[in-house]
Amino acid sequence: MNCSLLRRALLALLIASLVAAIAALPVRAQAPATKPAPAKEAAKEPADKPAQDKEIADAVKRFETDGRDVFKKRNEIVDACRLKPGMDVADVGAGTGLFTRLFGPKVAPGGKVYAVDIAKKYVDYIQQTCRDQKIPNVGGVVCTADSTSLAACSIDLVFICDTYHHFNHPEKNLASIHEALKPCGRLII
Repeated sequence: MNCSLLRRALLALLIASLVAAIAALPVRAQAPATKPAPAKEAAKEPADKPAQDKEIADAVKRFETDGRDVFKKRNEIVDACRLKPGMDVADVGAGTGLFTRLFGPKVAPGGKVYAVDIAKKYVDYIQQTCRDQKIPNVGGVVCTADSTSLAACSIDLVFICDTYHHFNHPEKNLASIHEALKPCGRLII
């Protein structure tokens, strides 16, 4: 079997597994939509801020470069998400915020993008860059290892780019995503 066929077979298996896992989740009664809680305010100036700044700068150089296919095709990826004004979107595993910043203008007016990440320093960085770039409809959510920390029935689209393989508890993460999605909400991996 050549590499291309093997890759397609593995991708099909992953997608089938994800669909089966989501389909197996219990259906819940629709709760009133509430917005996720914003990330807690950062302390004035952490002692290791220079180290954090360097780590984030290194991540930006690594993830937001033309040498990375996801970066090269970022506009095509955003277009494929079929975003519309008024949608609420969660960028789970947001990292440096590449897609968060691209989604913000697409769902305005009336929509919001939640940058969800387990690392508070990245959530803080995304919120600051969005303020700097005048993207007002972005909020940050610091999640846990097994939950997105998003409110039930609050999200139209959950977007996961190149981070699913980092989930330590994929079943719990998918259950949390399922709970956060509005009826007819979509998950894009």
